[in-house]
Formats: sequence, C-alpha cells, structure tokens
Amino acid sequence: MNTIGKILVVCVFVIALATAALLGMVFVVKQNFKKGLDDRDVELQVYKSKVQTSDKTLADLNIQVKKAEEDTKTAVTNAKTKDESRKAEFSKLEAENVELNVRVTDSDLKLQVYVQEKNRLKEEVEALLATLKKREERIITLEEDVLKQRNLYLASKSETDTFRNRNINLLDKIKDLTKQNFELQTKGLPGTLTNITKDPNAPNPPAVAVKGQVDEINPKDKSLVKLSVGSDHGVNTNHTLEVYRTQPRAEYLGTIRIIESNPHWSLGKMMPRSGQQHSPLQAGDTVVGSLSP
Repeated sequence: MNTIGKILVVCVFVIALATAALLGMVFVVKQNFKKGLDDRDVELQVYKSKVQTSDKTLADLNIQVKKAEEDTKTAVTNAKTKDESRKAEFSKLEAENVELNVRVTDSDLKLQVYVQEKNRLKEEVEALLATLKKREERIITLEEDVLKQRNLYLASKSETDTFRNRNINLLDKIKDLTKQNFELQTKGLPGTLTNITKDPNAPNPPAVAVKGQVDEINPKDKSLVKLSVGSDHGVNTNHTLEVYRTQPRAEYLGTIRIIESNPHWSLGKMMPRSGQQHSPLQAGDTVVGSLSP
C-alpha cells in the first residue's frame, strides 16, 4: 500500500470515529429523553447545550476533515512528485545499469584476453624452464667432461713429465756412452762402435716405454701396418716394436720396424724371421717397445 492509500485510510478512520461518536451521543439523548419526560425542559437545555457542543465538534470535525483532505491532496501531490522523482531516479539507474553491463562485458573481454595471455606466458615460461633444465644438464655434462679432460690432462702431463725426465736421463746416458765410445776410438781399443758390424735386423726399441696397437693392415702387403703410436709417444723412424696378442691365446708375432713416424701414428713393416712362421697380423694386436719389464 502506498502513501496515498495510507492517508485515505487514516481519513476514513477519523470520519468513522467522528460518526460513531455522533451516533453514540444521539443514542444517549434519546434514552434520556424517554426516561426524563418530566425533566424535559432541563434536559432540553442540557440537550441544546450538548447539541451546540456537538455542532461545534462537528464543525471542528468538518474543519479537520477539510484539513485532512487538504493534507491528503498535498500528500498525493508530494507522492506524485516523489513518484516522478523516483521514476527519474529509476531511469537514471537503468541507464547506469546499461552502462555497468557494458563495462562488465568489456571487463569480461579483457579478462578473456588476460587469461589467454596468461596461458601463453605460462607456456613460454614452461618452455623456458625446460630449455633451462636442458642447458643446466648440458652444463653439468660439460663440467663433468671438463673435469674428466682436466684429470686426463693432469695424468697426461704427469706421464709426459715422467717421459721427459726419462728422456733427459737417457740423453745424459747417451752423452756418457758417446763420450766413452769417443775415448775408446781415440785409444784404438777393440770393442768400439767403429769395430762393430751393424745388423740391419737388430732391435732398436724407443728410448721410452711404449705401448700401442695395430690399427690397420695394408690389404695388398700384409706386412705393412699402421700403428696407434707416433713421435709424440717416443716412436721415431727406424725404431723397432715387438708385436703380440693375448686372445684367443697368447702368441708372440715378431718385430715391426718403423718406416714412417707421425705425431699420433706411425707406419711399420713386419721384419722377416728366418726359419720361423708367425700368424698373420690382425687389427688390435698389441705393440710394445720391449718385452722386457
């Protein structure tokens, strides 16, 4: 129920009360009239007084009713004004609601774009993390390789230093022997190198300990082989190496003379052995400078 209805109800209720009061007074007057016929004059005066009072009351009620009507009209006018104001506010709210819906739609679109961008960035981050993990694994592998190569280098350096020291000692011995030989030659004593006939098949091992293997065998000349050791290992031209194998059974195969030496490999030729046969050379056979420990 709106304000106008409430006001009308109040007005009707007031009029009803006034009417009820009036009817009650009339009823009392009639009863008194019946009971007091003898006192009619007195009661008439009282009645007149009461009637006047009732008239005044009725006039007051009429005034109140008119005022209530005016108040009702004013309330209706105010209600209409408020209704129009509320309609205007409602229209404004509807416009704001439309604008808000537009903003919400725009926000939804932006949210979708943000979610797509977030997913794309997440995929890129995952790909970068995978790449980074692979690189870290690669770095770890390289570090292990570097450490391994460093250890190999240190071992090789230690071995090289050992070989160098042995070569220096051997050179010193050669110098001493050369000096001794020169002194013997000067004195003309037998047993000097000038009086010894050189044997072309005599062993001439490298001055340092050498161990390698047969890498390749010439398909046309089976006695011509390529070895895995060269000048960097102390093997030079005209040196001899002993060759043998351990599988399937241990077997000494003979002597190889170096005919060409390179830093990392060399070419050798199998020296003939008078009256002795040996198994054919095979790739993987072992070569050493000397069989003596």
